Amino acid sequence: MQIRLAVTPFTRMRGMLGLSDKAEQPQALLIAPCHHIHTFGMRFAIDVAYLAANGRVLRVSRGLVPGKLPRGCPSAVAVLERRASEDDWLQPGQRIELAVSREERILK
Repeated sequence: MQIRLAVTPFTRMRGMLGLSDKAEQPQALLIAPCHHIHTFGMRFAIDVAYLAANGRVLRVSRGLVPGKLPRGCPSAVAVLERRASEDDWLQPGQRIELAVSREERILK
């Protein structure tokens, strides 16, 4: 899965806001640091996984519709978002490992 990083104040604030068609979307967006999100201004529903520092999935929220303030996860250090989908995704307790490309490291 290709994941776009949102690690600067601007990219974290923007998140997936303003994205409309699938052509301009990454498969997923990792927002860090982050433990709470909202869907105000979104144009589509999203799936969200709240992650611990070790990559363990703490909580998963599926099909969050636009205009909501879902319950956060205070112990999370990052949030992984994607366009809502019916397919299998992450489950609480799973661990994920992310490989960061050289280009992403340079941008930090």
